[in-house]
Amino acid sequence: MTESHQDRTALVYAAALALMPLLAAIAPRALAGFPALAGLAGFLAVAWQRRSFAGILNRPALLIAGLITGFSLCSILWSVAPGETFERSWKTAPILAGLVFMISTAVILPAQALRKGLRWLPHAVFGAAFLLTVDFVAGYPLFRMLNGFAQNASVNASLLNRGIVFLCLCVFPAMAVAQKKSLAFLIPCIAAVPVALSDSQSAQVGLLAGLACLALFPRGKNWAWRAAAAAVVVYTMLMPWIALMAFSYAGTIDGSHYFGEGGAYGAQRLEIWHFIADSIIRHPMLGHGVEAARGMHFLTQQRFFDSDTVLHPHNVVLQIWLEGGAAGIACVTVLLLWLLQKIREMPDEARRFILPLYVTTLCIASTAYGIWQGWWVGLLTLLAAYAVLAGKIPFLKE
Repeated sequence: MTESHQDRTALVYAAALALMPLLAAIAPRALAGFPALAGLAGFLAVAWQRRSFAGILNRPALLIAGLITGFSLCSILWSVAPGETFERSWKTAPILAGLVFMISTAVILPAQALRKGLRWLPHAVFGAAFLLTVDFVAGYPLFRMLNGFAQNASVNASLLNRGIVFLCLCVFPAMAVAQKKSLAFLIPCIAAVPVALSDSQSAQVGLLAGLACLALFPRGKNWAWRAAAAAVVVYTMLMPWIALMAFSYAGTIDGSHYFGEGGAYGAQRLEIWHFIADSIIRHPMLGHGVEAARGMHFLTQQRFFDSDTVLHPHNVVLQIWLEGGAAGIACVTVLLLWLLQKIREMPDEARRFILPLYVTTLCIASTAYGIWQGWWVGLLTLLAAYAVLAGKIPFLKE
């Protein structure tokens, strides 16, 4: 593959990924497919120019995608809803394949040309923030037009939360690849406007947690990284018991203006977590299979959440416990610790922003979406590609 072909492929590939925030602002569900397609196109371009697939596939990405797909398929054997488990497994597999293609392409292409394409990411974040802000202030005309709503139809602001969440998560990769410090620190200020206008408390809390990590985490101290790893282990391994204890505060949370009734669904989340945790403890080893919650009826007091069924637990750790049991959560804990170590090994110019991305992603995943939603899986694979690309950029100084 000639250097000019490499550079052209890298420029187009990086620019396509960099412009994803604009797409997500108007059509967030497209994240289920477009990042994977961009990764596949870049991968095939590299393979065609090299006239070979040998040595291109990134082994860690391939292993992660393979293990997730394999475990979800194997969970059919003990699933309470094998049909749902099989359907979700085969629908998720192509999106996870996109992870392999995106990471493989990002690793192999030249960093200088990738940098030229990635320079558009901060501007795409600004553009997405502008579109979302205008939509909130003007009464959602763009959302109505793109989703087939009549212009006088009522729109629930929460319907824009997917775009808000992705915008929030793009803040830190955009800061990592910004070519000027002034531009980097303008990014969270601009993105904070639509996030504050939105109904997504998950995005608001996640962004604040990420910014706190950026400002306060002592990256040069070994004890801080060990403490972060210990916190991950405690959170993942003990979350069912934490959830049981936390339910005693549901009444207090319900009275909160921000997290409770009239502001959010804090008490409902705590009750969901409580009955999910109770079910986990009754069947802790292998769990109930992928998407098990959809087919289960839970023992619940129905004090704040008036149903004994739920689509998903609204917490990534509890969902993995419910579906994969202790075996599944042990694997995910290892994965989270491995990712934390990889972030630690990055050059400091990158890890100062990618660690807050890790924290923000975990915060949002702990309160909001089901882990098997296609757009969410696609979003996570895209964030992984951003992190890999950001790790290459700081080696180039202007």
